[in-house]
Amino acid sequence: IGNEAVRVVKQNFMLHGYDTGNGFTKWDDRKPATNKAYDRNRTKGKQGMYKGSVFSSAKPLLLQTRTLYNQIKYRVIGKNRVLIGVDKGLVPYAQRHNEGLKKMPKRQFMPTPSEPPNKKILAAISKKYTFERNRIMRRYK
Repeated sequence: IGNEAVRVVKQNFMLHGYDTGNGFTKWDDRKPATNKAYDRNRTKGKQGMYKGSVFSSAKPLLLQTRTLYNQIKYRVIGKNRVLIGVDKGLVPYAQRHNEGLKKMPKRQFMPTPSEPPNKKILAAISKKYTFERNRIMRRYK
């Protein structure tokens, strides 16, 4: 269940938006000033002042370093709860990206606690559960 939920959340990064299963919300594009900062003095063979070696305006949103993407994990709580999320100690900006701020656009990639269950995640879990159940039951036919 946890693996399937994490897989669906990571798909949102590749889609550059948030898919609830009921609808899709595309992320806002970067601001031109941010793109300019990423690409400042980036000419072949010339080192310049820009936002780091992995940054480029050509790279997808929230996938520059893949730090946030790689930190999406799940944890089993008790016998019947699975939580998906990001360790705020490792990626303190994750919640800001997911929920947005005044000057920061919302680029939601995973469900918020106040949201109803995500239909896309539930469908993926159901599909995986059915597949595994049928795989196991074939042994007993």
